[in-house]
Amino acid sequence: MPNKQNLLLIGCGDIPNRLIAKLDSDHWILHGLRRSHVDMPGVQMEFGDAANPEVVDTLLQSNPDQLLITLTPDGRTAEAYEKSYLKPVEAICAAAHKWAPQCHLIFVSSTSVYAHSSGELVDEQSVAEPTKDTATILLRAEQALVASKNPWSVVRFSGIYGPGRERLLAKVENSQFSESQNASWTNRIHSEDCAGILAHLLQNFDHTHRGSGILIGTDSEPVLNSEVEKWLAGEMGIEYPDSDTKDTSAKGKRCGNGKLLKSGYRMMYPSYREGYRGLIGNR
Repeated sequence: MPNKQNLLLIGCGDIPNRLIAKLDSDHWILHGLRRSHVDMPGVQMEFGDAANPEVVDTLLQSNPDQLLITLTPDGRTAEAYEKSYLKPVEAICAAAHKWAPQCHLIFVSSTSVYAHSSGELVDEQSVAEPTKDTATILLRAEQALVASKNPWSVVRFSGIYGPGRERLLAKVENSQFSESQNASWTNRIHSEDCAGILAHLLQNFDHTHRGSGILIGTDSEPVLNSEVEKWLAGEMGIEYPDSDTKDTSAKGKRCGNGKLLKSGYRMMYPSYREGYRGLIGNR
């Protein structure tokens, strides 16, 4: 990457903060937009609502090389998701069409857009037909990006865990385990790998292509929730109740990361074991 690239961050929460630590400042000029007034070292910040077309239009006039969209909803309703995801993406695509038609747009989405629930193996070729209203809004935001004239990539992350995202650890500490009859497949990814995947996409983007398309961001081991809980309990010295749960009774889906690994990315935390060991050690 011989020349500096201009990267615009729409949404500047935990993952983008981890991302900028992985980018060489000699190669990147960083600009950011977020609603609340919080500084990010090394990032020229603007503050405003990404759903406001005027705010986004002004930012895109700088013609960034790449633009990363990592948004957080105000609530778990369809209305909150439409305001926090769909409206900003629509505004960004419209502004990019006018001011930055070659800008690579990356949207962080979720594997919740896959409604599979019988233990199926899911990859980027699987059909996304969400049944939840919130996931439907995410898919509509993806479709708005795909319909744009810009190069685009969509990263569908599975369940993110890491520092500050330790809900499962807290439940196990309090012996709050899932009922054996409610076993389900789970998919997860450490927040450092989320940032690493996004850095990998940004650093390896080829402007002669249309982007990476859909990419699933998940670790290499889909696993039953009961197995994770039992392992965590053992690591933390907590008694785990006996269970005779069979894999055949498990619900949910198993997300694959074959395309990600084929792209050359190496997982920092290939499974929940590596990721949670560090979190347990810091408690």
